[in-house]
Formats: sequence, C-alpha cells, structure tokens
Amino acid sequence: MAGEIMIDKYRHKLDQKSRVSIPAQFRKVLGDAFYLTLSDKNCLEGYTEEAYKKISDEFDELDPDIGLFWRANSALCEIDAQGRTFIPQELREKINLGQDVMLVGNGSMFLLWNTDEWKRVNEENSTQDKYAEMKKRRRELREQKRGT
Repeated sequence: MAGEIMIDKYRHKLDQKSRVSIPAQFRKVLGDAFYLTLSDKNCLEGYTEEAYKKISDEFDELDPDIGLFWRANSALCEIDAQGRTFIPQELREKINLGQDVMLVGNGSMFLLWNTDEWKRVNEENSTQDKYAEMKKRRRELREQKRGT
C-alpha cells in the first residue's frame, strides 16, 4: 500500500516445506506477492513489485549484466491464505538460511536473515557510538537539504 512502510523485527521458523509466515504488517505493504533477492549483507531482501521493478531498471541503466545477475538470483514469492510464503532452496543455500529466521522491516523492503547472523550484525551496529553517528548524519542531511 502506498505510504506504508515495513518496520520492526519478527522471529519465525521455516516449516518443513520451507515456508515462513510473513508478518501481517509486512503483508499490508507487500500485498499477495513480493520479490525476494540476494543482498550484499548475507541475507535476502523482499520488495514490492513496484520497488523491485524500479531497482531492476536502475541496474540495467548502470550495466545490463548487473541487472541480469540480480534478476537471476531473485524469485517471485506468493503469499498463501495463511500468510506464508515458500523460500526457494537456491536462495536459502546462498545465505546459509536455517530453520530459525528473522524478518526485519527496512522501510519499503524487508530483510530475511538467519537468526544467528542477524544477532551478530545487530550487536555490531547497536552500540551507543553507532546511534550517535546515525543522529549526527541525520542532522547533517537535514542541514544539507535546508542549504540547497
């Protein structure tokens, strides 16, 4: 849905058929299907069709081979009536996704992490210094926008 964003984090387990429940809050944004692709963060990224197409087009402008690689490592995932979706084996293997997963909202997209990897990354980035740096950079961005 327009204007909605995905936030928060949710711990789930893949079932025996490699399906995961998509949080209701995410489903409001995603609708009945979404695109899942590899990330540079050792996780998977989930996008709405609109966001996925925009990024795909941007990659093609940069270099069609980048767009090709990105699309070749993506999957269209449909959400069933129980709010679950299948995670393809190839994508699971590429990030070593186990049964215990974290779905992390990130604005117009979400990230699907192996829970242990998420804990490690979150721990590294959840220090007081990191939060202070984020606030400083946000302040600088606001000042830059006012100056232009």
